[in-house]
Amino acid sequence: MFVTILIVSSRKPGITAEKFRHYYEEYVSLIRDLTGPVFPICHRRTYIAESTMSAPTGATSMPAPGSQSHSHGHGQSNSQGEGHSQNKSRNESDNRSENRSDSLNRNRHPFDYDVLAELTFENQQVFEQFIAKLREPAIAKKMHSTADEFMEWTASSLGSVHEVMETRRLPDGFTRWDDLSDLEAG
Repeated sequence: MFVTILIVSSRKPGITAEKFRHYYEEYVSLIRDLTGPVFPICHRRTYIAESTMSAPTGATSMPAPGSQSHSHGHGQSNSQGEGHSQNKSRNESDNRSENRSDSLNRNRHPFDYDVLAELTFENQQVFEQFIAKLREPAIAKKMHSTADEFMEWTASSLGSVHEVMETRRLPDGFTRWDDLSDLEAG
């Protein structure tokens, strides 16, 4: 059974998005060279765009459930009287990302990370061998010294994937990921 791990990582202050991507790609090549046959069968990287889309005027986030619009102000209640908890959440989110990013309409993405990496292994045993390889002193030292040049370690996280569901738009409707045999036949 496949094992999929997600890792989010952020660049150090002063490192441009372009430089980060360059360094990160070199870093992945280094890990591939250092781990050899236990490197993931797939290592997918999704880099977050800085400002390739513009938000509607006044919108800095998705509307909260039950809210009437994108732009009611912090501290105001919506028509259901739920403003306090929603605004508290929004304020906490704003505070968390204040040092990392600006809102969509200020030319910076709203995420607290710059890349989402998805690593897929054949099984749990290969994943554990990969981790053991990364923990070997010489390999760990090389990886850390390289990553220290461009990556903010305190802003990196790792988690495992339980289940992936996908819905695709097709010419005649929608299908879930487990119904993709229709795509292959057509």
